[in-house]
Amino acid sequence: MKREYEKWSEMLNSNVKMWQLPEYAKPKGMRVTGIISDLHVPFHNARALEFLVDTFLKRGVTHIICIGDFLDNYWNSKKYLKNYNLMSGPKETMIAAQNVIDLFAVEFPYMKYVLGNHEQRIVASNTDDYFEDIEKVLRRSYKIPSTWIFENQFIIDDVCYLHGTGVTGQNAAMTMMRTKRMSTVIGHTHIFSGVQFSNNDIETSFAMNVGCLIDPTSIVFDYGVNNREKPVLGCGVVYNRSYAEFVPLVQ
Repeated sequence: MKREYEKWSEMLNSNVKMWQLPEYAKPKGMRVTGIISDLHVPFHNARALEFLVDTFLKRGVTHIICIGDFLDNYWNSKKYLKNYNLMSGPKETMIAAQNVIDLFAVEFPYMKYVLGNHEQRIVASNTDDYFEDIEKVLRRSYKIPSTWIFENQFIIDDVCYLHGTGVTGQNAAMTMMRTKRMSTVIGHTHIFSGVQFSNNDIETSFAMNVGCLIDPTSIVFDYGVNNREKPVLGCGVVYNRSYAEFVPLVQ
């Protein structure tokens, strides 16, 4: 392990993007996971990709997980009335989203991708109520790398990663951690981002809400204009099952 740590440390000091390497080329036994928070592409923050790369490089990230809602699928929504002041229609929005997917595919060729409620929009909008597999529809609708792995949740090294649908409020991450009975990472709520720690006299666990990386000024988020709490931009880094870090994007 010492030798592998030295290898990781040398790569870190050399600014190697370890998350871009195939598994066999990474330091064995070393896992630092970078969490990409809710982007809602193409209504994402203009600095998101630059911020993620810079944050992950500085912290020696080796693996990448998207916590869900990478795509907004705005025009697929049934829940909200459409704002036709939006400059682009469904076709233009999908083209813009594909352009962003292409950029992220180059930077993050290997990624685990948690399906969020906005990914579900792409099947929930079917008018005949015929329910298709979300991954199949996403891959049919967009050119997505085969090395992006979709699941509803991932459990890796005793840490649970899931979108967070079904919980809300200041203690959403902690509520989910107690449900899963292990350290847990969520997104979804966009607010109250950060890490809470819990110790039961046996081990320390954490609950992290990684916030989002949206463009808060986009009119698709006008539904929250009167909300008292506003989105917190940032991402997360998980070092082990007992320690994680939320990194804010300061505008």
